[in-house]
Amino acid sequence: MFLKHAVLLSFALVLESALAQYVHHSRLGYIYYKRDQSDMQKCAWLHDADLARRHAGTARRLLNATLRKLTSEHTSFVAEVSKAGAAGHHPGAVQALEKAKKIYWEIAERTNDGMRDASDISTETHSWWLRAVDEWKSVSRRNDCSLAYKSKSNHFNTVRNELEKTLSLIIEVGKEEKAPHFDAYIAKISASMESLKKAAGDIDRLTKEVENAYAATNEAITVAEKEKAVLDEKVVVACEMEKKLSIMKDTFTALTNVTKHVIKVEAGLAKLAKELRVRAKDAGVDGIDMTDTKHARGVVGGVQADVSSTLQNIVASEHDAQQKFHELLADGMRNGKKLSCTGSDRVEQAVLLRMVADERKHHLDDFDEWRSATNVMWQAVTNVPNSLRASCGKWGGADCEKFLARTNSVMESARQSRVSVETRLESVIKVLLKVEAEVKMLMARLAAKQRGNDDIAHTPSAQKKHERDDGETDDAAEDDSAVFVADYEIADSDRLDLERAMMGVDSSEGEEEGEQAELGHGSVGAMKSSKNSVTIAVAVAAPVVVIIGAATWFVLSRRNQATKNVPL
Repeated sequence: MFLKHAVLLSFALVLESALAQYVHHSRLGYIYYKRDQSDMQKCAWLHDADLARRHAGTARRLLNATLRKLTSEHTSFVAEVSKAGAAGHHPGAVQALEKAKKIYWEIAERTNDGMRDASDISTETHSWWLRAVDEWKSVSRRNDCSLAYKSKSNHFNTVRNELEKTLSLIIEVGKEEKAPHFDAYIAKISASMESLKKAAGDIDRLTKEVENAYAATNEAITVAEKEKAVLDEKVVVACEMEKKLSIMKDTFTALTNVTKHVIKVEAGLAKLAKELRVRAKDAGVDGIDMTDTKHARGVVGGVQADVSSTLQNIVASEHDAQQKFHELLADGMRNGKKLSCTGSDRVEQAVLLRMVADERKHHLDDFDEWRSATNVMWQAVTNVPNSLRASCGKWGGADCEKFLARTNSVMESARQSRVSVETRLESVIKVLLKVEAEVKMLMARLAAKQRGNDDIAHTPSAQKKHERDDGETDDAAEDDSAVFVADYEIADSDRLDLERAMMGVDSSEGEEEGEQAELGHGSVGAMKSSKNSVTIAVAVAAPVVVIIGAATWFVLSRRNQATKNVPL
């Protein structure tokens, strides 16, 4: 009996030991299983975050292509209306064209907003991805945790829907796996996604509206032609000359202010860069090669002289028109009941006001929008046809033909000057934006050094294009403005100094007094800059307010946000 109990006891002990080992290994297995499952979730998150960035880059590219197509159609339509001659100045046609132009600029505005939202999503998701890669090193280094390929679709709404779905997965998995800085990034990305969705809806709606406005304009021209009324050709020419000279004058007045701002930005950045290099040397922080702005300073000085000279010629030509040519046509302009000189150039004036303000407000990084806008506006700045010059003899006045010839010469000279000025300004702005990025990087290193983070303090610039696994450059890299660098912190005082420099405000001056631009029939109110926002006060004649009333929201609220930060 004793032996039996001893055997049973031994068996029990062996069984207990075996069970203990089984439980131990089972727990380890469960832990390893859960850990591996978590790693796979994190791997999936990294894949989706990269995919979201690529979707956002594709969305931006498709929006840009859409805007180019709409712009081409719009400029062609405006050119066709100009060819309609006197019928194009019929009040019904003028009103319909004004509406079409207003809607077009709203589309351009909302499309640019959408592109900016897509860029923000791309930038933020990549910045978030970089932080996650750094924190989840063991996961990101796995061979089976590869990057995503870019979206293959060429339909914007399809890509936008895919982007929204991918962001939903990022939010779901990121919350479960405690992705780094979850709340901060989700707030920014979600806000940009909602804004992108709203912009997409507005673009679809406005595209239909502008097509209807084009049809209404054509119908009004047809009606005017069928009326077979005798339209005063002299008034047509007078209105056309007034419009052309107005657009030319407004453009170069605006370029005067943009050039002044660029000069101030160059001076501010050069001064700030010099101070930072001294600080970096004293702090023992490895500096970076800073781009010299001396050449840019010389270029913009030449631009300022050319803009001033061209503007003087335009103003002189306008004065000549008022004193000579318009005297000949005064009665027709005052009493003409069939034509209106309050044409759609008023819409362009409002656009120019916004462009000038936006260049100051957004650190000059939207100059491509300026060039696109002026290209559209200057479609109307064409030479007076020879047929009209030949008609001068019928109207009386010996100076008529000579005046038209001189005006054609001024227009041709102004066209060449505008292209040259904008090209040189664009080259200078690119240099200044490069210096801005270099300054931000050095500021980030100084801040990191102060925090005791030497790794970040000596991190080289990550200003490079992204490549897919197959070696091809993705959508984000195709855009020169899509610069992705690590999102490090900058001291508040440094950030404010940089913002002041990019706004053209000397730190010793406090808030800058706004510049006032006289644009044709109206003027821009003082454009004052503060560290958080810029208020644009536009004082124009009553007809202008009527024309752009429905669109003023995008003039005043479009960029009423904090200055855009390019992540470092």
